[in-house]
Amino acid sequence: MAEQPVDEKAGGGPEAGAGADGAAPDEELPDALEAVRQLYSQAPHLWARSVNVMRDAAVSGDMVGGDKNVGLHFHGAVAAQHVVGPVPFRERRSLARVFAASRRYDEALRRLERDRVLVLRGVPDSGRRMAGLRLLHQVCGERRPVVCVDPAADPVTLRGLLRAGHGHLQCDPLNVRGELRDVHLHAAGDQLRELGEGYLVITVDAGTVVDGADPVEWEAPRAEDVVRAHLAQPSGTAVAGAELLALQEVRSFLSGRPTPREAAGFARLLALYGRQEVDAEQLAHYGRAARRSTLEQWFSPGGGQLREQAFLLSLSVFDGFGYPLISESGDALYRMLRQVEAPDASPVVEVFGVSRAARMKAARAYEPVSSEVDRWGAPKPPGLAFQDTEMWSAVLAHVWAEHPVVRRSLVAWLQELGRSVRGEVRVRAAVAVGTLACSDFAEVYDRFLVPWSGAERLADRQLAAWALVAAVEGGAGTAVHRLLREWCRSGGERRRWTAIRAHAVLGNRAPGAAMRDLGAVVDRGIDPDTALARAVVQTLETLLVGGASAAVLVELAEWLSASSRKDLALTAFLRAISHVDEVSAGGLALSSWLAAPSEDPRLRRALVALWRRALGHRETQRAALRVLGWWVRAAQTSPSEERALADLLPALAGTDMERGRLDHLLRKTVDEEGRILPVAQRLRAVLDGAATASKSLVPSCVKESQKW
Repeated sequence: MAEQPVDEKAGGGPEAGAGADGAAPDEELPDALEAVRQLYSQAPHLWARSVNVMRDAAVSGDMVGGDKNVGLHFHGAVAAQHVVGPVPFRERRSLARVFAASRRYDEALRRLERDRVLVLRGVPDSGRRMAGLRLLHQVCGERRPVVCVDPAADPVTLRGLLRAGHGHLQCDPLNVRGELRDVHLHAAGDQLRELGEGYLVITVDAGTVVDGADPVEWEAPRAEDVVRAHLAQPSGTAVAGAELLALQEVRSFLSGRPTPREAAGFARLLALYGRQEVDAEQLAHYGRAARRSTLEQWFSPGGGQLREQAFLLSLSVFDGFGYPLISESGDALYRMLRQVEAPDASPVVEVFGVSRAARMKAARAYEPVSSEVDRWGAPKPPGLAFQDTEMWSAVLAHVWAEHPVVRRSLVAWLQELGRSVRGEVRVRAAVAVGTLACSDFAEVYDRFLVPWSGAERLADRQLAAWALVAAVEGGAGTAVHRLLREWCRSGGERRRWTAIRAHAVLGNRAPGAAMRDLGAVVDRGIDPDTALARAVVQTLETLLVGGASAAVLVELAEWLSASSRKDLALTAFLRAISHVDEVSAGGLALSSWLAAPSEDPRLRRALVALWRRALGHRETQRAALRVLGWWVRAAQTSPSEERALADLLPALAGTDMERGRLDHLLRKTVDEEGRILPVAQRLRAVLDGAATASKSLVPSCVKESQKW
């Protein structure tokens, strides 16, 4: 999509009226890490509808259903640079229990066992990703890991990412450009055979050309089979599965040819019905066909009062939030819509209108059980959410597509929400815009993404970044990644800032693409004391503490050889490892940063290179020593972390000066009475022993360090 040059010139030029970094001088904006946390904590409904198998590392727990534990944390880094897994065994076992195979499954399994490489080609919503996971789980068993490969890894480099004894899943590669060639697939198969064991499944869209190879054309399993598979699991229902399947509401739902995901959601609701936790009416109102009928009823002429229709739109934006916010925002939208219907009339809002209970019933909504508290520690009032978890996005898409006359008011309303002083309101406005982009990307680009990404205020640009993430979660990943590439390479400074902040989330899933885009931005030249430079550093920091930390760490070490990149790389590295002090009390952080390198020599070399440069650089030395001191103190209560530090520190002492610096640090790591900590004493002994061994084996300590 071509850059539109006019937007950044509006208002007198890109930096008109702004501070030195292009932001309003009094603007307060959370850093990239906090912005990611805000998105995950304030828009959990977005991830419940995600179409991407690989979940972002910032949320733990089942992203499709179940409890969500929100907050960034360190993951055990994985071996390969572009691998973003592994897929948890719990998730694999859960999928195996409820997976419904289509008639092509047995053929796909035989082909995978024979060739080790399999391409699954199918239409969207056919369940091809779940099928890929199920196939890999079956051939790998529970003893072999299954990992997800970065979709940004192109077919040429894919061969180098494969590991012995692993199952590899690459979902919808970003760099295929409509074609997969047999030479790449054969090379991957040869590599897996050379390694001895291992499998690879690649899922692609139905329109992808697979040159010279024979993909398995995946077909969605029958919806009834999906429902039956879920009902076969113990659920405490008082009604037999056969009786449940015979219900009229069930037959009606199945006649609408639902997708596998819709069928799985309906099966969970049906199990609740079997336990008498929901009624038949709720069953009747679930599913795509019922959803379409409901939407036509809600938004048809005379289908309801305009105020109640505005309430439904507000609920679709604030699904799960408190009723007062939903109601007040809906009334604001109602006033705008009323001006369209009757421009000369003054909108009147009935003070004591439809009751909350009546609105809940009409909207088929419920109050989710929550134990959340506000910032004062008081319980939050109950929220309000659609019973059908797909309804909030369906409402937005339906109104946008079927009622164009509403667009002007809806755009103005969402833009007003984006200017709210409340962070959660701004997040939801951005998510709604990203959801609309999934069905009408070009229009949403012009109406929202252009003005937001080219705005003077950083807060407006953050809205665009959040919206782009939401668009990817809704299925517009190809368009978004193409846009990010263009912005990073040819966009104005504000566009580049927006793209970088979007990569703070998206880079966990596609670290290769993120690092290439960030590198392109840096290579164009950045003043170190600008919002753009801070965005690069903070995004790198966020990725380093996320699920793709291994891939990012290896790439970051390569930045040290480029004069334009090295300072930003060191700053980001120090910010990332400084988070250890925040979470190390439970022994979580150090295990990932220290244990993972021992499993991957390339990752070890990257970590050592970054540490040595940070410790030896005049401007970063003090901060690096302070963080390393934290690592030593955190190892007091963890023998495994002490062993990992004992393995790492000699690698950081490649010269006499480096060894002396580390020895001084350990001697200054004391307790409250000024005595050297026992762990520091033991690590000093390790350093001394390594130095003695090094001198007896080679004449130069530099040679000793070269193996790292």
